[in-house]
This record gives sequence, C-alpha cells and structure tokens, in this order.
Amino acid sequence: MGYILDENLWVKKASFMPKAKFSTVECCPNVPPDGSSSSVLSSLMTDIKDVKKTLSAVAGDLHKNNESLNVVISSVAELKTQLTLLQHEGVKYFNKVLCQVDSAATRAEVSDDELAVVVQKSYSSLST
Repeated sequence: MGYILDENLWVKKASFMPKAKFSTVECCPNVPPDGSSSSVLSSLMTDIKDVKKTLSAVAGDLHKNNESLNVVISSVAELKTQLTLLQHEGVKYFNKVLCQVDSAATRAEVSDDELAVVVQKSYSSLST
C-alpha cells in the first residue's frame, strides 16, 4: 500500500507501472555488451592516475604560493615596524627642534629685556 509521485501526480503503488524498462547497457554505457570490463577498468585506472598527478601538481603549486605569501606577509610586518620606528624618530626630532626654538626664543627675550634695562639706565644716567 502507499502512493508514489509520478509526473507531479500521486498514484497508488499497485497501479503504478514504470514507463520504460532499463537495460544494463543504458545504466552502464561504458561496459561492453560482451561483459569484458578489463579495458574499461584500465581506462578508468589511467584516468585516476592522471587526476592524482594533476592534484599533486596543484598541491605543490599551492604550497609554493603559501610560502611566497608568508614571505610577503613577513616583509609587510617588517616594513610596518620600520615605519613605526621612523615615525617615532621623526616625532623625537621635531620635539627636540621645537625645544631648541623655544630655548632660543627665551634667551632672545631675556637679552632684549636686559638690553632695555641697560638702555634705560644709560638714558637715566645721561638725563641726571
């Protein structure tokens, strides 16, 4: 008992009849009708060996690409480290120059003040 779906229509199992019968040749077209399958098997074995050889070559290429990618990644990491060090050195140098400029400006202000005091004392001594 039960139903089977046949061309989008549910039909009782008892009334279901297959529309075509399948023969061995239709199921396995590469097998010769006389039943000798040794040539087919040798052909399949050759094909399998070719596939294995191709997969082995692909695996080797992937391994080489992986090694190259690792070299590139380590080079990029080293470059990033060098750029960071360069940035720190640039900031240190800029701060050093900035301090020197501030120091020179302070000394110039002191010198100007001292000069002003000397000129004022000289002027006052001349006027008295």
